[in-house]
Amino acid sequence: MHRKQLKSTVTEVCKRSAFLQKLLFKIMDAVTVRTWHVKRELRNWLKTAPKNAHILDAGAGVGQFSYWLSCTQPSLSVLAVDASHEQVCAGNRLVRELQRTNLHFQSGNISDLQQENAFELVMCIQVLEYVKNDETTIHEFFKALREGGKVLLTTKTHYADELCKADQELGIERCGYVMKELKAMFKKAGFKKVKAHYTGGKFGKLAEQIGFVIPVKMLGLSKWFFIILPFYFAIALPLSVIFNWIDSHTAHDSGEGIVLTACKLA
Repeated sequence: MHRKQLKSTVTEVCKRSAFLQKLLFKIMDAVTVRTWHVKRELRNWLKTAPKNAHILDAGAGVGQFSYWLSCTQPSLSVLAVDASHEQVCAGNRLVRELQRTNLHFQSGNISDLQQENAFELVMCIQVLEYVKNDETTIHEFFKALREGGKVLLTTKTHYADELCKADQELGIERCGYVMKELKAMFKKAGFKKVKAHYTGGKFGKLAEQIGFVIPVKMLGLSKWFFIILPFYFAIALPLSVIFNWIDSHTAHDSGEGIVLTACKLA
């Protein structure tokens, strides 16, 4: 199954009901190594976050992290911005069905936020490689944060010298980032305490293969594999959880992804 088709399938699932959307989030939580690293950073941030903190999820997609944060503390206010009208509609449908008052989805381009001193946290999860003017976007994040605010970003590590046709069709602008260069971009924008680490080491790769790549390939062969997926996941999900926990609690010299945090300080 092509990534574009997979994205379309995910969007269709999210349209159908709040139950299916929450189930999708649960599966993504278990099988995606990036999610384990992001949630670990978010839990650390929540320990010292202001009670009524405002959060921006820039390029929210299906809203997995926005939804999770809105569940953790009712006093938090989460704005999920995405360029996809379909994703935004699906997100707001979920909000209405759950009668969630601290989460809102909004259409918009993250390169043109036009927000100043508005948020305590800005998340940008696996989006920056899709943005043409990435340095401008990083400056917009800096302006959008209040003093003492934090940005949490994930992206792919540099994986090729040129984009392939499939990447171009998905709207990807660059083949990931070199960690040192990415950190330098945030420091140039004015951020302090810029830290980064790799995700997707040996165990993370195993977890993603078992919990994501193999079932996607199965569905690519035939949609009849939907019938056996519940039985497959009964075995695969526990293994993915174990491997992802190990990946998110150990340091890596290299990896398929980067998690970066940075602060806006005087």
